[in-house]
Amino acid sequence: MRKYVRAHERERAVPQLTLKLPPKVYDAVMESARICDVSPLDVLGQTKRADATRARHHAMRRLRREGYSFGKIRRWSGRHHSSVMYALKAKGV
Repeated sequence: MRKYVRAHERERAVPQLTLKLPPKVYDAVMESARICDVSPLDVLGQTKRADATRARHHAMRRLRREGYSFGKIRRWSGRHHSSVMYALKAKGV
């Protein structure tokens, strides 16, 4: 059974992201969530919905352009480094 996060729980959880993420990662996640119209928790989560995946890839691209290694991007995204490489290669980064 799938467990969904209620809207009010998402709103409470977003400020807590600042405690867990470096400032550049937090900025990339928040910008990607805003541009793609998804929750920041969706960007950081494990969902495979197209809109959340697009936002996640956008954040990965931004961090890669800022000099983050595949390993560092992997740590905050919770993905395997080869998944990060594939996502960035598919988007031409």
